[in-house]
Amino acid sequence: MVPSEWRQFTTNPEAIASAFGEADPSLNDVRLTKAELSEDGPTLNLSLALNDYPANPPSRWKREANNAVSIQLQCMDLIGLTLSRLSGDSRVTCEISKGECVPLQISIKGAATEALVQCSFIRINHVTPYLKDCSLGAI
Repeated sequence: MVPSEWRQFTTNPEAIASAFGEADPSLNDVRLTKAELSEDGPTLNLSLALNDYPANPPSRWKREANNAVSIQLQCMDLIGLTLSRLSGDSRVTCEISKGECVPLQISIKGAATEALVQCSFIRINHVTPYLKDCSLGAI
């Protein structure tokens, strides 16, 4: 799979298109800021702080002086989940693909985190702009 084409696996690709246009933001070397499991569905919500920012962000984002974006991917009808997390670096690379025995899977790999999520549907639950403090360096 080409990493820039991940939105095709979501139920609502327009959520990313409304902010980023035709180009999908990269899911390489992003920060996994939260993984929240819910018995409802069951579902898994993954919050990711992206490295990409839209070339032409919505005007509200410009007015608010935002310079970074986080997204929440909601993995619905969760079929399987394996997760290994050590303390430390939260940077990961996520690859979304069709699974061999399951409809969809997200492979998450980083220095301190490794996970495999298997589900029936992936929804882009939130696309949230924020102001990243660049004086702190790479966060």
